[in-house]
Amino acid sequence: MTSCSGCINELLSALLEDDIRANYTLVYFMELVDSIEFREADLAFVEGSVTTRHQEEALKDLRKRVGFLVATGTCALMGGVQSLRAMGDFKPGSRDLPLKQESSEIYREPKPLDQVVKVDYALPGCPVNADAVKAFLRKFYLGGLPIAIYETVCSECKRRGLPCVLVTKGTPCLGPITL
Repeated sequence: MTSCSGCINELLSALLEDDIRANYTLVYFMELVDSIEFREADLAFVEGSVTTRHQEEALKDLRKRVGFLVATGTCALMGGVQSLRAMGDFKPGSRDLPLKQESSEIYREPKPLDQVVKVDYALPGCPVNADAVKAFLRKFYLGGLPIAIYETVCSECKRRGLPCVLVTKGTPCLGPITL
């Protein structure tokens, strides 16, 4: 889908681990294979947000062929940085956005994956962390899934014994809402 490809680098790093390579067969990776030739797969990582009708159709087709789909990174989960274009004067084909497809196919507002297909698991991050991908793959292979621990930055400050600026000084802080 549409992204900066930072998640792809982290995925590749995770896939190069010996134990992961021994337990998985890579059937498609956009940067390594020219076309999608596989019929079915047990697991798919999808990064990026859906920004064109073509991508939306490809994602729906992929969803039919995979047993478990993992939305990978902030773009896949929330639309990513490209969602900022919805706030401005978006004109497909302008000098800032070279036109590669029909302008009617480019969405003004990119879609997170779960607005298009069923997502089975989400790995947040910008980019996603390779260690999180490795942990997921190891547990998936063993038949278990990672336990979701959504902890805010606020919790990190408390563990370090730092005073809460929101409580003690009334200063706005994004710690309570930032993962």
